Amino acid sequence: MTAAYQGTDDPGAWGDNIAILIRANADIPATYDLLVRYKTDVVETYTALDNRTAAGATGRHPVPIINDANTGSKFIKVVENATSNPAVTLGAAGADAKGYIALAGGVEDGMNAGAVATAATTALDLFATVDVQLIACPETADTGFVNTAVQKCELRGDCMFVGATASGQSFGAAKTYGKSLQGTKIYGAVYWPWIQVLDPGGTRRWIPPTGHILGVYARTESERGIWKAPAGNAARLGGALDVETAITDVDHTDLVKNGSVNAVRFVPGQGIIVDSSRTLSTNPLWLYVNIRLLFNYVKSSLKSGLRWVVEEPNSEELWNKVKFNSVTPFLMGLWRKGAFGPGKPEQVFTVKCDADTNPPAKIQQGIFTVEVYFYPSRPAETVVIVVGQQEGAGSATEA
Repeated sequence: MTAAYQGTDDPGAWGDNIAILIRANADIPATYDLLVRYKTDVVETYTALDNRTAAGATGRHPVPIINDANTGSKFIKVVENATSNPAVTLGAAGADAKGYIALAGGVEDGMNAGAVATAATTALDLFATVDVQLIACPETADTGFVNTAVQKCELRGDCMFVGATASGQSFGAAKTYGKSLQGTKIYGAVYWPWIQVLDPGGTRRWIPPTGHILGVYARTESERGIWKAPAGNAARLGGALDVETAITDVDHTDLVKNGSVNAVRFVPGQGIIVDSSRTLSTNPLWLYVNIRLLFNYVKSSLKSGLRWVVEEPNSEELWNKVKFNSVTPFLMGLWRKGAFGPGKPEQVFTVKCDADTNPPAKIQQGIFTVEVYFYPSRPAETVVIVVGQQEGAGSATEA
């Protein structure tokens, strides 16, 4: 018996979470039931199985039923009279208190970090001519891959990598993983833990939260704007049934502020939400996901919006057109929508496009420069509530 999906072997480490219970069927003599448990949940039950092929067999042989490519098990594959041991075997420790026997020996594919990073570089290069805002690869949490992906995003300057930890990571392991990826100016964010969903066949499965996180990003941008942090009570993960690991408020703060890993949590009254929005950056200027997304958006928008400048005379007339007709109106629109921090327009953004940014030496080289500075809106990450006593000033009387 091995971990599998509808007849195809899938003997990774995930299979070590599978356990099997075999018991006699209570109604049909000489047949048995087989129950499949994944972690703590019984996910599949096969009743009245019959290994007999001679007279008296019921036609319920487990191999064609469990290994069927269309309707078979999404967790195991059975082999009768196998000539060699399968990739994942029944654990030697025996049955647990409920009679389940765990699978053991699951091993990941063993691809080394160098190979993953090389493959990532090749794959990401295919996006070089495509306008993308977010890049993700839920299939792997390999640090070599993630580092390469983040670096490619930084070189582009207009997109961001969204990743997740591996399955089964504890709070401490997730924090360590995040710290290994930290940097001063990182175009990436990581989320933890995995979430439980229903697959199309109605089976509960644990998956990386990455796809749901991207959905939260898109919904937040559509409903509130790209400057709004994709986290908080509104950042619900639609379709998520459970989180792989719960976390306390204290550990959550530690994970976010010291590990730069964002937590997916169940919050009573709200459901399963993204509860933080940190990038992997240790630089206070680039701590928050919405700031990175906003800067990427501004850069991309200005690059596209100023395409008309190419081959125009690099003169004071051009400088004024760019500053007053193009860039300033664009930034004013963002300010009115709440994209910037508190203050008047002249306090929260500055546009420089003059002789200082375009000296004769640059003009002779064909270089046109406009500088844009702004103060982005930052999320209220930590809420401090002070509760104290004061002397009462009221009175009460009896009639």
